[in-house]
Amino acid sequence: MSDRDGDVSLKGHVCWDNSIQGKCPGVLVVQEWWGRNDYVRKRAAMLVELGYVAFALDMYGHEGARRGFTNPDASSFGIENLNYAKAADESSWSSMQDFFGEVM
Repeated sequence: MSDRDGDVSLKGHVCWDNSIQGKCPGVLVVQEWWGRNDYVRKRAAMLVELGYVAFALDMYGHEGARRGFTNPDASSFGIENLNYAKAADESSWSSMQDFFGEVM
């Protein structure tokens, strides 16, 4: 599953068990700051084994948080090239508010 946020390509990972008939509960799997990686995909697959549909989101795009971290204190974390990106922060909050406004 893919989407775009401006010039950033976002690729989510959806997992489900085709053998299960009917509706299943869903779980949103949120990545760590460096992006959606094999570990996150593995965890999504483990949730499927428990009977869930799992969606591992891609919050930052293929470069992970380094392209635009959304914490104003990012530069104090001691990680090279990790800087606060106000536009990414505002876009992230706006998208979350839109999403929760639709599902709640």
